[in-house]
Amino acid sequence: MEDLLKELIAVNREMLNELKLLRKGLCQEAVSSRELPVDEALRLEQPASTGLPEPGRAAPPRYTPRDLEEIRGSLLEGLKKQNRDKSNAFAEFEKRHKDW
Repeated sequence: MEDLLKELIAVNREMLNELKLLRKGLCQEAVSSRELPVDEALRLEQPASTGLPEPGRAAPPRYTPRDLEEIRGSLLEGLKKQNRDKSNAFAEFEKRHKDW
């Protein structure tokens, strides 16, 4: 048990050191961007618009009006079913517990 705790502490220290290095790097980037002329700093902060999705992010799905109508219909049916189930459960409860 003690060995496991020591191992966990060592891993936590490594993670903490990595976070410190990341923060230090971010702070240095912020300072270096402040030293640049204003126009150049703004250009670095704003990514160039290429019309392509950013790496790591999927393009948003494209829905046709028919798809949207189907989704709307299925959502409404789901909500109606939930409401019916709740209403039926409440009615059943009232039938069983009239004497209370």
